[in-house]
Amino acid sequence: MSKINIANALRNGLPILHEDLYKKCDKTKYSLQLTRYEYRDKDAAVYDEQTNYESILCLYYDKKCISSVVGRYHATNNSMEILSKTDPSFENKKFNLYLRTAFIYLMCFVRPTIQQIFSFSVNPISTYTMYKYYHATNQDLDEFVMENHLTPETFTVEDAKIFHEYYENKHRITEEKAKIELKEMLEDYSMEELGWETKEEAIDFIMNTMNIEAISLSMSLQEPTIKEFLLDTLSKIAIKCNEIAGGTRKKKVKRERTRKRGTRKNVS
Repeated sequence: MSKINIANALRNGLPILHEDLYKKCDKTKYSLQLTRYEYRDKDAAVYDEQTNYESILCLYYDKKCISSVVGRYHATNNSMEILSKTDPSFENKKFNLYLRTAFIYLMCFVRPTIQQIFSFSVNPISTYTMYKYYHATNQDLDEFVMENHLTPETFTVEDAKIFHEYYENKHRITEEKAKIELKEMLEDYSMEELGWETKEEAIDFIMNTMNIEAISLSMSLQEPTIKEFLLDTLSKIAIKCNEIAGGTRKKKVKRERTRKRGTRKNVS
């Protein structure tokens, strides 16, 4: 796997991200760190433990990586595939969305130049996020939003659900498509080599196991105003860094105890 150089991202991109982060979160508690994936913390919240990732951006809370985005570099087309993960204790605080935006922004600085970012969407929420916030798309989504007169601004979760049904129906492998697929396979291999006894068995296998489950969505980093677009998106993400699990409840309990002590004192 080819390696990318993140020095420029660390020098010119990360300080700008910290400026935004520290407007929203406690500087003594939170920080961002971009590093090579091989140097990640052992207890970092990561998508999985594969080793073929290139880089990782972590959001730290109390010196622990609670949310991360990892990138897999594809040298053939200078693209970066992204995957994200947030510690379950810190979910529903928009950390995932915030960190994805920050990671994509940093990829505008690395060398060699990243041409595009792409992500595999396995559910409507992922599709909604990638199109709504980053305008990431593909030919099928382009057709869908055009036919339904939609834009990233008007695109809803319900639209994303309908698109997934549309995509599944369009790409479902019918019996006719399965026969064509099998014919192409048999150009290079025999039925015995492929492990099937009959063509009927082969067609049934193709129809039931070879349907596409994930939708690839991509966005270009070659737009002249891409950095400004991403920073504007980042600034509008209201992460809930001051609502750590248990924090609000503890404060409430403390206030109640103080109020009760005060009441007893007044009574006496």
